[in-house]
Amino acid sequence: TEKAMELMVKSASRILRAHKCSLFTVETRSLPQVSPRAKRSGIKKLDLALIPENDSKIDGENKYLLCHIADEDFEGSEVEWGKGLVGTVAQTSKTINIANAYEDERFCQDFDKKSGYRTRSILTVPIIAKKSVVGVIQAINKMGPADHFSDDDVVILETIANNA
Repeated sequence: TEKAMELMVKSASRILRAHKCSLFTVETRSLPQVSPRAKRSGIKKLDLALIPENDSKIDGENKYLLCHIADEDFEGSEVEWGKGLVGTVAQTSKTINIANAYEDERFCQDFDKKSGYRTRSILTVPIIAKKSVVGVIQAINKMGPADHFSDDDVVILETIANNA
């Protein structure tokens, strides 16, 4: 539920001493279909070129991530499967811990540019249920004497994610 997700994110932020935390869920939408007759005649129902050519297409559905808990400007936004840190973590099921966001090519600077915020360190962890990624939790900007998330922080956030 939305309240449980919010509690998880707030708890993670407090425990990790992260300035911000966000939660993304895996969502799917049906892919457009082209009839056999339309294929033969070259007519398309929809422009299929807009569908990403990556691992997000599974069983006729297109996966993406939807942000539920974040800053008001970012909440409700979508992240393409396999793109940026959140999309990469969802696709690979592997945690990413970055000490300097701007030194990593996977970091998407759009939020920083839009809001004027400066992201420094990022810890991004998959939420896995029944051997599938169902979401991603992301902690941003470690506060306190350390300026990046530690290995202990990784274990803590992975534990929170595994108990979601």
